[in-house]
Amino acid sequence: MREMIKKFASRTMFDMRLIIIYALNVSDYVLTLILLESGIFAEINPILAMPINNFYGFLLKCIVPLALLLFLRHRFRTISEKQIKPVRYILDCTLGLYAIINIFHIFWIFVMTFYLIPLTEQIALQLANA
Repeated sequence: MREMIKKFASRTMFDMRLIIIYALNVSDYVLTLILLESGIFAEINPILAMPINNFYGFLLKCIVPLALLLFLRHRFRTISEKQIKPVRYILDCTLGLYAIINIFHIFWIFVMTFYLIPLTEQIALQLANA
């Protein structure tokens, strides 16, 4: 009974990690689009640099990762106890990386909203008055 509870808890935490990773992935896509719309920022990921603003970007950033994470979830059901720890470590690193990327996006949106846009408006006013 104890082993069943331990295995269920491990799988539940695995599922939560996958959900959080997917949510951070989608938020990365949305925040990237917001930054790109400003015209100040550019996509630095060479794979997504061209198709980011169309259906292929949505497909690459939202649909394909969802399919891969569902496949990973299915495969996790068959791994041994010995394999759980490295998989959990990789998922935690992925989660941490996406969290850092999202924090940077939020930071740049904040800077753009409260510093860069007012600064450019101020410069435009000064040029118009000159």
